[in-house]
This record gives sequence, structure tokens and C-alpha cells, in this order.
Amino acid sequence: MKKIFYYLLPLFLLSQSGTAQQDSLTLRITDEKGQIIIGAVVLQYPESYLLGASNEKGEVEIKGLHIPARQQLVFQCLGYEMKALPFQEVKQHPNVRLKEKITELPEAVVLAQPLPRLLALTHKQLYKKYPAKKEYVRYYAPASYYKSVECKGHCVNLRHEYGLFI
Repeated sequence: MKKIFYYLLPLFLLSQSGTAQQDSLTLRITDEKGQIIIGAVVLQYPESYLLGASNEKGEVEIKGLHIPARQQLVFQCLGYEMKALPFQEVKQHPNVRLKEKITELPEAVVLAQPLPRLLALTHKQLYKKYPAKKEYVRYYAPASYYKSVECKGHCVNLRHEYGLFI
């Protein structure tokens, strides 16, 4: 009896590990042109449970598939439209394509002001923001300085910046 137990136990454990490997699903997330999308997230809806994010190959591995067939998976990525698909469909077709989302921002107007005028406007804004502390808000001097960024002892970026010391 013990010999049969010693033969059946490893057989049982191996069969369980074989089914455990089938409890994962690898999805590939691409755009409309077929290029991979890095950083797309997969959520289980309606629980909003994060299942994973796409790696540098555009793949997401979902382990432990205890997701009911009626649940939906939501795919999201910055710059792409959100897409919701039933889990059963994703399981049959593991390649998901996201459409690019174009977001138009309102027009930005950039105005150039001479430095003394800019300092006067800043001073007025400070008085409006802190009216009770009007006597304590003072600016000492407009200043300009050079800011350098160094890497291994070499200057890689040198900028001339203007500031206001308050």
C-alpha cells in the first residue's frame, strides 16, 4: 500500500503542476499599425482590479485565471482609446489592438515682456495674493544667473536664467 502511495503522490503532484501552467494567458497589445504598446494596463471590470501592464514586447501575462466568462477586461494606455472586451473573446483572440486617441489642446499664447515690466506685474500679483502681509512682501532684486548641468566633470547644458528674489 505504501508503494502505491509513493507512486501516486508524484503523479498527482505533476498533474496539478501541469494544470497550473495552463492557468495563465499571455496577451499582446499593439496599435492599429501593429506596433507594440509599452505600458498599457489591463483591468478587470467592474471590480477595477489591475491584472497587469504590457512589457517592452507589448505582452501582458495574466496568471491565475479565475475570471468569470461574463467579466470584461479593460485595456487603457495614455494616447490610446480605452477598449473593453469580454474575457471569453480575449481568451480566444489574445492579440488586442488599440486605436490612437488624439487630444487637441486649446491654443497657447506666449507673450514676450521686458524684464522690468515682468517684475512689476509679478510684484502686483504678490500683493493681490497676500494682501494682509503687504508690508512683508518685498522683492530685493531681479537677477540673472547661469545654470550648468554637469556629467562626469563636463558641462552638458548651460542656461542663462532670470529670477526674482522675494
